[in-house]
Amino acid sequence: MDAYCHLDMDLEVKRQSPIADIGQRMSTADVSSALLVETWDGRNRRLLNGVLRKHRAGRFGVALCYRQDSFGELRRQLSERGLTAVRMSTQDIRRDASVCEDIYRAGKVLLTHAETGIGSLCRELSRIMAVMPELRVYVPHLGWPVAQGKADFDWEGAVRELATLPSVTFGVSAIAHFSREPFPHNDVRDFALRVISQVGASRIAIGSDYPLFDKARYADYMFLARDWVASIHPDWSFTF
Repeated sequence: MDAYCHLDMDLEVKRQSPIADIGQRMSTADVSSALLVETWDGRNRRLLNGVLRKHRAGRFGVALCYRQDSFGELRRQLSERGLTAVRMSTQDIRRDASVCEDIYRAGKVLLTHAETGIGSLCRELSRIMAVMPELRVYVPHLGWPVAQGKADFDWEGAVRELATLPSVTFGVSAIAHFSREPFPHNDVRDFALRVISQVGASRIAIGSDYPLFDKARYADYMFLARDWVASIHPDWSFTF
């Protein structure tokens, strides 16, 4: 499963289908399903709503962004089968904890974003999960080990603490974003292995972060992430 990808909205200008595009790329990487994540600018929201309306079990899941001024619409969508996750910023988790309760009651996943660093996110998740320990939480992008080109000194401790929470899943994704080296980004491999080694195979997902990298290397990135996980968990597999 590609557990974190967006849609290439630039293709719409060329009158090509971003949905068909990601489906074709998935086939090149032996990926059977994908979590399509809404971007904060909302450019892909219309297409993702279309995926929800035409839900085909097993092919695509959708993660929609929480926005305080439009939660009424999203609340109505929480019952839809194709909605896998709700993406929330650290600020929104801190301010609108009741939304996390709605996500939990609907049986959906809280997809996190660490816009102020993994340390702040870890504190908010620890507080929320003290009340809702079974809330399923997805921390993508290796927990953001690098911020603005520098190592985040909160990262090691935050990952260690989050790893003790049994309903938290980590994602090996956005590999190129954290790297100063060309593919296969050996400077990120150590971050990945340190995360992977702290949790069981059922709590590790991989994602491409497509199209925010060299788009032609979609399959290469999926195979790279898979190989890093399999080096510690040989029988690894994951789906939401």
